[in-house]
Amino acid sequence: MKKLISYSILFSIVLLLVTITSRAQEKTSFFPVSSEVVFLLDTSDSMKSDTDGSVQDMVRQILYSLPSGTSIGLVAYSTDIQCVQPLGTRAEQLDSALNTMKYAGYSNAGLGLKEAVALFSAEERTEKHIIMISDGEIELKRDEGSEQSKEEYHSASRAAVDKGIKIHIIIVEGMAEEEIEILDAAGMTGGEAYAQGKDGTLSRIAGEVVSKQLGFSGKAVGTMEGKSGNFHIELPQSSVSAVKILLTGNCSMESVNADYAAENGRIITGKCFAVIDLKHPDGRPVDVSFELESASAVSASMLTEYQAAVSVEPKYTSRAVENGGEKGYKHFAELLIDLRNRRGDQESLWKNGLPEGSTVRYTINGKKYEGEIKDGILQHSMQVDGVEQIEVSVELKPSYGIYEVMQPGKIQVELPPDPMPEPRIDYGPLWMIVGGLAMLLFLIIVLQVRKGRTTLVYVAGPRLRGEPEKYEAKSCQYSGKFNLYVVQTKNGQDIAPCIFTLFGKKSGRITLEWILNNCGIRLGSNETGDILFYPGAEKAVIVMDQSESCTVMRGMEILKKGIGYPVYYHEKLTVTLEDGLTELELHYKNLKAGERENGRR
Repeated sequence: MKKLISYSILFSIVLLLVTITSRAQEKTSFFPVSSEVVFLLDTSDSMKSDTDGSVQDMVRQILYSLPSGTSIGLVAYSTDIQCVQPLGTRAEQLDSALNTMKYAGYSNAGLGLKEAVALFSAEERTEKHIIMISDGEIELKRDEGSEQSKEEYHSASRAAVDKGIKIHIIIVEGMAEEEIEILDAAGMTGGEAYAQGKDGTLSRIAGEVVSKQLGFSGKAVGTMEGKSGNFHIELPQSSVSAVKILLTGNCSMESVNADYAAENGRIITGKCFAVIDLKHPDGRPVDVSFELESASAVSASMLTEYQAAVSVEPKYTSRAVENGGEKGYKHFAELLIDLRNRRGDQESLWKNGLPEGSTVRYTINGKKYEGEIKDGILQHSMQVDGVEQIEVSVELKPSYGIYEVMQPGKIQVELPPDPMPEPRIDYGPLWMIVGGLAMLLFLIIVLQVRKGRTTLVYVAGPRLRGEPEKYEAKSCQYSGKFNLYVVQTKNGQDIAPCIFTLFGKKSGRITLEWILNNCGIRLGSNETGDILFYPGAEKAVIVMDQSESCTVMRGMEILKKGIGYPVYYHEKLTVTLEDGLTELELHYKNLKAGERENGRR
């Protein structure tokens, strides 16, 4: 009985730990998942031509050019495996292992590649790369051993394909034509092959592997030529977690110094490169000076890293609807999505870090979208009836910098209370008076129209400023055109954009339904006939929403029902139909001379 109780307690503890771990993993999901990179180094006797350590120097250049979150490992092989450093090894430890390498024995590339492939994790979203450096040989003491190694090499290549591993092969000088077989692994896995001399120096190849194959392209910040020089490098104004400044040249670098302000910093130098590695710099410029063994061109590039969290701020709105005579409300949320620094004052990283109009892909509750950054914010509108929680994830291009983003950003939907219905009042005694006044007003309008062809519409003040005022469109004519885009429909059908020319149309009221019919668009709406347009002064178009359930927005402003609003050239109307899903945009544009002639005809 005691054993049964003990096992029950132990099982409960294990179950609790698993639950806590799974919840913790949900809260700390990062994008992009760190890349995994394994260096596969041929240390056979045939590599002894590397007398000046250029191979190790190239590995060090790649190693210290990688972002902080990259998981790195190393396999060195000759007849047997000479050294293995598992993924997660610190850069300094791998650097030390390079210094212990000795070139001896045969080239058992099959065994080496098999060992390298086995190091990778099973994480599907992780970018996986093998960087293989060899003279191209697969050769053991006996022919049967060589054939077995080649067979094992091709088998390991197929295993790399199954794991999603790309193999990039760098061949040092001395490869014979018959040794081209080793390059097959690059083609099979979608990797790339390089040859020293043919594709440039090892230092240049190292830079191309990091930028083009691994996708960590630093921003070019300067180039100069001579035996010495100084780079003055401006850092981003938004808070960065790390900055790496890489200097590359064609000869040995000496006396590399850097003037910077950061929590931590170090300078790593090699034969043909130098890296200034800064942690949490304060934003002040960095001055880097250097001296060379002989006059040469030196290029500088900068890689920035950010530690961020997705921030989501909702703004809720309610829209009245009627169903079977019963009045109700639909609820919508305008989401303001941002990336915030995870340290210090948690400032916006987009406001200062991304150019205005940059395109960002994002996911909301499993559905993918694409939008533009405007004023440092990504905006998204959605209906939230029946939605309890909103989860937002973002995807950024590497050209924007290296972002380690804690996501998804989560918010609980908390709808504001619906407006209280007003008590019903019996207006029966007033109907006759109202009817008489309405008839009188109707007669006045008819007389005015017949007399001066004047349209009276209550219009919001100029450019939506001030209180509504009575607007007279005396003898106004339509001008310009609408570029019409159906953004989305209820059934997901694609509708091509079209152009509706207003110029030349008769003065007077037209409806959205009439415009859609002329464009051959059928959306199944019963209320598009209640969205009205009139010609306005100063080449404006007056829009009035008299529908019950549609929503019309000019820019970011929701139009009030029954009031006309002027729309000028280059302004945009967004119409959401009564189903809450179908959405279209009307961009009001000027006409070219040729288009005006067509409009008259």
